[in-house]
Amino acid sequence: MAVEPFAGLAYLNIDAKGINETDGAAALRSIGGRMDTTFCTLGMRASASVSEATRVRGTVGWRHAIGDRLPTTTSSFATSSAFSASGVPLARNVAIVEAGVETHLQTDMTLGLSYAGQFGDGLRDHVLKLALGWKF
Repeated sequence: MAVEPFAGLAYLNIDAKGINETDGAAALRSIGGRMDTTFCTLGMRASASVSEATRVRGTVGWRHAIGDRLPTTTSSFATSSAFSASGVPLARNVAIVEAGVETHLQTDMTLGLSYAGQFGDGLRDHVLKLALGWKF
């Protein structure tokens, strides 16, 4: 069995350029938008061999977002006042959970099943993955 702590740092920069449509009252104009967010992640990973061919793994962690968490842009139609549109806000604090199992079916073929979840302020994100790998 192997257990290891980890720390991660990621920076996200989005710089969306504006648009300027022409022809008609529904022509859209947007000044674009900018978003700068830094993510800090702390956690623990573990993995263990269940048999000679099968390995299980798991991860628990915490991710913290610093900076812009609400993607927003300002737009207008040719004949209207400006309005703002916002996307889904990023959660400030998120718990991360991952678990998986992988087994060697043959020397060059593996089968894996894994789950990944994120849980935070109004956030529930679940991923279930089945993977078949074949090296040739």
